[in-house]
Amino acid sequence: IVELFAGICSLEGDKNGNKYQTFDGKMAAVAFAHKSVRNARLNYKNPEYELIARGYKRLNSHVKRKQPVTTSMLLAMHRQLEADRFVDNADTNDMLWGSILLGYFFLDRSS
Repeated sequence: IVELFAGICSLEGDKNGNKYQTFDGKMAAVAFAHKSVRNARLNYKNPEYELIARGYKRLNSHVKRKQPVTTSMLLAMHRQLEADRFVDNADTNDMLWGSILLGYFFLDRSS
């Protein structure tokens, strides 16, 4: 029956099915319900469950990588801010540009 539940979880969700963490949380909820209602324990050490969980994790837990912000994107943002610069919003543009640079250099990551 775990296979059927895994199949249902792989079909629902945002186009790709549920992520592994969602599936694992749902299985924990099922185990809790079985224990509280019927005082039954589900054996998660079962090799069949381990195999299903490992396969589900491999198939439905792909990471969507984000595109990195490049220096050419930074220059394009700076040009746009300079083109929109007026006397009355110069401070706002400077603060926005500083925030962009702070986010770029402080939160820079390799992925």
